[in-house]
Amino acid sequence: ERRGAVPAERAAAEELGRLRKVCERVEGVRRSVQSEGEWEVQRDSDGIRCLYQPHESGFVRIRLEAEVDAPVFDVIALLREIQLWPLWVPSLGGVGLADSEQLGE
Repeated sequence: ERRGAVPAERAAAEELGRLRKVCERVEGVRRSVQSEGEWEVQRDSDGIRCLYQPHESGFVRIRLEAEVDAPVFDVIALLREIQLWPLWVPSLGGVGLADSEQLGE
């Protein structure tokens, strides 16, 4: 950081740093999803493909692939309601979605 930088420059530099971190996270997720090698196929039938991989946190990442016969606006609206996912994502025997977080736009 430059000495004597005005508050607006400092704020812009901080925002740029935050955006870089978000970009790195999103790029990491994108690489992970695109790679087939690290994902274990759990199910691949009836047009639904479910894959998973362990995460260093101890949780499991889940990836679903399917064609959805619905207007794209409805699907996007549903996916954007991330904070509500734990309410409607199925669970079984206490195993389900504990939390959900949007990683990027």
